[in-house]
Amino acid sequence: MPALALQQQASMAESASGTRALLSALSASGDAGGLRRLLCERRSDPLLAACLAEPEHARSVLPLHEAADGGHSLCVLLLLLEHIAAGLSVDPPTAVQATPLHLAARAGDALSVRALLFAKADPHARTRKGRLAAELASERKHAHVLDELLAHPPPPPTPPRPSAAALCAGPRNACALCGASLADGDASLGIGPQMCARDASMLHAACRAYAARRAERTPGRPRVWLDFTVDEQALGRVEAELFADVVPRTAENFRALCTGELGPSAQFGRVPLHYAGCAVHRIVPGFVVQSGDFTLGNGRGGVSIYGGKFEDESFAGLAGDHFGLGALSMANSGPNTNGSQFFITLGRLPHLNGKHVVFGRVLRGFCVLKQLELLGSASGTPAKRVVIAACGEARDESSAESG
Repeated sequence: MPALALQQQASMAESASGTRALLSALSASGDAGGLRRLLCERRSDPLLAACLAEPEHARSVLPLHEAADGGHSLCVLLLLLEHIAAGLSVDPPTAVQATPLHLAARAGDALSVRALLFAKADPHARTRKGRLAAELASERKHAHVLDELLAHPPPPPTPPRPSAAALCAGPRNACALCGASLADGDASLGIGPQMCARDASMLHAACRAYAARRAERTPGRPRVWLDFTVDEQALGRVEAELFADVVPRTAENFRALCTGELGPSAQFGRVPLHYAGCAVHRIVPGFVVQSGDFTLGNGRGGVSIYGGKFEDESFAGLAGDHFGLGALSMANSGPNTNGSQFFITLGRLPHLNGKHVVFGRVLRGFCVLKQLELLGSASGTPAKRVVIAACGEARDESSAESG
């Protein structure tokens, strides 16, 4: 090989090595201003993508890992923009198979977790030790991060499911996590002058889009809330919106049973038409959380506000789509046998479409649903006594607190 070519290769290798080292140092220290300047200077350099995507040594980590591990949100967002622009993976593994999402979850950096999820990072990827990002966040009691991660339905579980005994061994800890059914809140960033308007605009848009996809409400739809307890210990709140514009009779039935505004039923032994105090009699992991039998409490009773059973209102559009975690749907014993029993889905259940009327969706409280799932069994019998302790209609934001 000619000497000139060898010199050029050596120069390129030295340049790439220096760029890698500088990127890693700035990312690890959280110097977002310096990182942005470096990325702008080297944007036309064909070696930049390699420096972002390929570690120098087998046991090295990438700049995106350095930033995520340090909880440096702005550095993570800057690097994500480069990864997306260059078509690079946002899930590059380290030597221990920890992705940036694992590291950001462990660091408690909710903004980085949200941005990584929006960029299609896989929340179900596992480390070499088989750990999920949600498990790392839960261990460190990062409730905001946990709520972000649990909004993504998991695939069918292969490892053993945590036992109900393990869940309830530390009720205070469990309730602290489960009670944190947090709103997404303000997705805006405190971006300093070191960022150009274009980059700042892109980051704002990305975060707002994820927040909107997660908990956007539809104007005019009623919202209700359900507070759950486990063995009389407060667990947390689930807030949902009802599809009153799609299935008005079904939505009104659920809303009125949440408020209890109609009082006792004259037709059924003066039983209060109210979900408050009603047992959750069925929990099947990966399937449903079912309740609403306030007459017998065992899944064989229940009554609608219309007296007895009422017809399947519609299976069109939203009413026929058990889309994933958090769909509210009517339980029945066959066509046109809707009463007061309902279920909340724990995953996508397309085989129920056209058989059960979907009348709402969960907006907040995914953490609560996932903790309820841990109390379930293949037979559906909960390991502990789960009750809807209180419920009602959310009239405004202050009346629908998430914890």
